Amino acid sequence: MRRWISLFSLLAIGLSAQGAEPAGARIISMGGAGVALPTEPATIYWNPAGLYFLNGLASDFTFQFAEFGWPENWGLSYSNYSSSRQHGGGLGIYRQNVESPDTLIFGDAVMVQLASVYSLPLGIPLGLSAKYINENWEDAGRKSYFTMDAGTGYQMGGLYVGASVQSVTQPDSRIFPYRVLAGASFELKNLVTIAAQASAGRWSEVEDLDPPDRRAGIEISPGDGFSFQAGRRETADQKFWTMGFGMGSERSLTKLYVGYQWPADNDGDKSLFVSYVYAP
Repeated sequence: MRRWISLFSLLAIGLSAQGAEPAGARIISMGGAGVALPTEPATIYWNPAGLYFLNGLASDFTFQFAEFGWPENWGLSYSNYSSSRQHGGGLGIYRQNVESPDTLIFGDAVMVQLASVYSLPLGIPLGLSAKYINENWEDAGRKSYFTMDAGTGYQMGGLYVGASVQSVTQPDSRIFPYRVLAGASFELKNLVTIAAQASAGRWSEVEDLDPPDRRAGIEISPGDGFSFQAGRRETADQKFWTMGFGMGSERSLTKLYVGYQWPADNDGDKSLFVSYVYAP
């Protein structure tokens, strides 16, 4: 009972937790503040309510190159949603290979996600995702989890506020665990977009007003299909800078995004992200 009370309290306060997942190079380049960037196909991963703001078929294929080696981490986001009929859904498949910072033990997981969205009163969307996680750790063996995500958002002009809860019914995964995400973004005349989010995974972090994961980023789009992103991510243990760019003609529905993340103190892994995006 206490866990459910904590959950609803977290939603009300609006904190979040995230890692550097291969789900959208544009999002990663903006510090990874993806819960309130609903027009990205990778919104399926960050906040399934973002489907409500997509119209038509959209996809995102992202590779993560850790230390410029072979792309062991990747993510595929696909959606087909009609805003006029308020009908459609999304599919996400994500692969993560990580090392526990505390025990230096390696683990890997594959997560498959089916997402849908429903319209609540006042035009507020409710996004739901059913998830299957297959996870393996050197010290614990292979386990499988069935769980779900839930998210919502609200748009007023160029301002968007979003919140989601991941793995709400099964918090045991160490790579895709229970966590609450919330944040906001603001877009100014298709020229500048700023986004921010914070994080919490335990009730004590809310009581102490000390979210362990804080993210913020900015995107500048001067025109001709080119955009530049930069951001910062701070965790309890490390601080990262991020930057990247996007390329694609104004008339094209496809874009290529390249993002780069590196530790602020030069003590940690550097990662390169590449995304091929198709979106209306």
